[in-house]
Amino acid sequence: MLKVVFVGDDQSAYPLILQNRIEINQTNSMYDAQIVLITDDTHEAENYLCEHSLNEFFVILDLRLPGAFECARIAREQVQFMTLVVLDKDDSQLKRCVQEGLEITSMWQEPVVDSDIQNELDMAYKKYLKHFGKHGDGYFASYDNNNVKRRIKLVDVLWAEVLTGKNRHILLHEKSGVTFELHMNLKKMEGYTDDFFRISRSVLVNLQNITYLDAVCKIKLEK
Repeated sequence: MLKVVFVGDDQSAYPLILQNRIEINQTNSMYDAQIVLITDDTHEAENYLCEHSLNEFFVILDLRLPGAFECARIAREQVQFMTLVVLDKDDSQLKRCVQEGLEITSMWQEPVVDSDIQNELDMAYKKYLKHFGKHGDGYFASYDNNNVKRRIKLVDVLWAEVLTGKNRHILLHEKSGVTFELHMNLKKMEGYTDDFFRISRSVLVNLQNITYLDAVCKIKLEK
């Protein structure tokens, strides 16, 4: 999952713009991304980034905040994969970034148009997919029938079936025996991994969990 961190005014519209882009974007499916922190405390952001340094981050940091440069420097040293976008009212801090050797991805001068924010997140997500592969952390994300976003581990999926009478809804069966309804169709689910295989128009199975296949195509799934 691409983790998104916003370090700036908590009344800013940036987080909402980012969340909308995660849900609605050029891929016609929800990004495997989540806003994990919104704060105006650079120390809090610094600690969070260092504690989760093995993850991939998209970070927007307001350079006008106290401790912003130190936060950016330490995060850049500790976090292996990070898109770092910095905010300022003009380019006066760009020279300091160069002097301190701070590697930034982009610098935005306010006001920033929505399309610039969306495009930057799109590029960060493409980098994430390049580093980790398509759903390379082994999960995919979708909303259930209670409109709660779920992260589902690919290897835990046994099979999925179309729910009769419900457009674009499937029933997912996990190895644990848990079943739940998701807002998606089988075609979209097939795209998550080559291990998801359609055996009929309404049923998809996870090839990783097939333990037996006989001559008449009776399938036994591991639990």
